[in-house]
Amino acid sequence: MKGNIWLKYLPAIIAATCLTPVIQIIAAPQSPAVVAQGTTYNTYMRLGYSATAKRDYRNALVNFRRALRVRPGDSYATAAVNNVSTYARRGSSKAIFIASN
Repeated sequence: MKGNIWLKYLPAIIAATCLTPVIQIIAAPQSPAVVAQGTTYNTYMRLGYSATAKRDYRNALVNFRRALRVRPGDSYATAAVNNVSTYARRGSSKAIFIASN
């Protein structure tokens, strides 16, 4: 009998579960300007990452800065600009060092 004590509360649990209201969450549609902004931003960021992978730091910086203009103050675009700027400085100092040997 001790193991079946929960059966005493089962009807109450079922009733509470069935009578609990279900809340529908409806996503608010975004304006076309917000969607276009996100698409543009994502495009610039993808182009920047692609150029960075190819070590084309000039084009990467151009695209990351464009993304930053679309979303001013964005932490990802800001970090990307800072990182690629560092990569470009390192690459240019290495090129000068190699050329002087």
